[in-house]
Amino acid sequence: MNTLRQWWRGQWTVPIVSGLLIVVSWIVERVADTALSGRWWLDAGEHATSGESFMLSDALMVAAAVVAGYRIVVNAVRALTVKHISIDLLVSVAAIGATIIGNFWEA
Repeated sequence: MNTLRQWWRGQWTVPIVSGLLIVVSWIVERVADTALSGRWWLDAGEHATSGESFMLSDALMVAAAVVAGYRIVVNAVRALTVKHISIDLLVSVAAIGATIIGNFWEA
């Protein structure tokens, strides 16, 4: 049990979990994608790459972005509180923007 806990807190947890979510999202998109809801985010017109519905593969990609980007967003907020614009802030803004326009693979 202690080994599992040590692995879970290790440096490879986030890349492995987010990578698995991306792979599962890709497989679901190719094999059996299911619509979860209608499009509720900003309609970006021709720039949006997703269809008319929010699909299961989209939800998995958002989950992968949250897992991979959590620490980056936390660092960005900390830097912003001391009035420092960092690369973490720029990456966070880009990922949030990509999610808003429905381009989940870019987030």
